Amino acid sequence: MASQASPGEVFYPSIDLEPTTECPLKCRSCDRFYLENRYETRTLAEPILQKIKALAGRCGELNIGGWGDPLQYPGVYDLIRHFTVPGGRVHLTTTGLGISSRIALELIDTGVDTIRFRLAGATFDTHDAIRGKGTFEAATSAMRLVAMQRKERNKPAIVADYLLTPSSLPQMSQLMMLCTTLGVDRVEPCHLHHMVARGQEKFITYSIWGKKHGWQTMKARVTGIFSGIPIKMPRMNEEAVPVCPENPVEKLFIAADGTVSPCAYLNP
Repeated sequence: MASQASPGEVFYPSIDLEPTTECPLKCRSCDRFYLENRYETRTLAEPILQKIKALAGRCGELNIGGWGDPLQYPGVYDLIRHFTVPGGRVHLTTTGLGISSRIALELIDTGVDTIRFRLAGATFDTHDAIRGKGTFEAATSAMRLVAMQRKERNKPAIVADYLLTPSSLPQMSQLMMLCTTLGVDRVEPCHLHHMVARGQEKFITYSIWGKKHGWQTMKARVTGIFSGIPIKMPRMNEEAVPVCPENPVEKLFIAADGTVSPCAYLNP
């Protein structure tokens, strides 16, 4: 993609932005669940926001997410519109809670390229056990609303950001069948990467990888082929690498307090 940066200006291939740390959930897999007494809600201050907006046209893609839910940030719609300039892409990650038909349409009208919905299971019991009662229905309903509202438009793409846990991993084929009813364009399972307490260890899946789960994953891929929904699985074995495959040299993370780091996991 061509850079719109003027000579002497820095072009940023990818920026991850956290407009707020406020989140409507209290997930049992999240750092916040274990560090609640030390957790501070932060929101982008106006001077910092203006500096970030000045990067529009010099940013290849803006990923709006972080440790909170960006839909809790009142200025998120204006922020998306500001960065949907020619040559730029904007992606949003959300829990899906609170998305009505009106909000779904407003999000679509911003020109956002992708909306990623966080799921932690393919059934009520599995998802709600981690995210909280009623959150599975809220998330899947929001996905259906966006799919219905976008109608013949090509975007936003709807992505299932699926947390792999010992409970959710065996449900991969169920997930793919579910996604065919939700209007999902692709599925991107992920691991729990950041842990601050022993209680989070029970959500790790790469340490229980075996034939049983390999079969579940293969079934999910086959289901994806027949349904036309691509699935991008993460590595399932621990591997020491010299540099993170997300390539921190080509991207940066801006937290809600304005601090900058290579990624969200280095700035919890």
